[in-house]
Amino acid sequence: MDFFSSLLSLLGIGSKRAEIISEKRGEAYRLNMEFESLVNRTEGYLRIERSRVMFDVGNLFGDQFDVSQNCQAAFDRIDADIRLAKETIANNNLTIQAASGFAALSKWDEVISILLRQRLAAEELLTSTEASVRRFDELIEKAYSTVEISADK
Repeated sequence: MDFFSSLLSLLGIGSKRAEIISEKRGEAYRLNMEFESLVNRTEGYLRIERSRVMFDVGNLFGDQFDVSQNCQAAFDRIDADIRLAKETIANNNLTIQAASGFAALSKWDEVISILLRQRLAAEELLTSTEASVRRFDELIEKAYSTVEISADK
């Protein structure tokens, strides 16, 4: 009788652990999806704003190649960050899928911590991209007002 009690309690502990791991896996997937959503949002925003800003820069500074090139380089750096984030998302999905149910709970906590940091980094990428576009818009607006003043004289 004592043996069966021990066995049943071990099975109970095992099922509780499996439940906790399942919750952690679900949390990891959720965080990775939030990370992906923010990266996709940044990518869409960049796609729209890049073409608009580059059009305005071309109209204002068509003969000044360095202005256009600097603007393009800034957008290319953001684009590179987006590509790296997308590779990270794919790798995260593979890691979460391949993770063993026997992995230590502390490893799952570590994965979730990393995913939280990645999500925060994606939020920062979106914020800094929006700030860069706002700065470009301010410079474009300033250049337009300079051109309009010159045309009025």
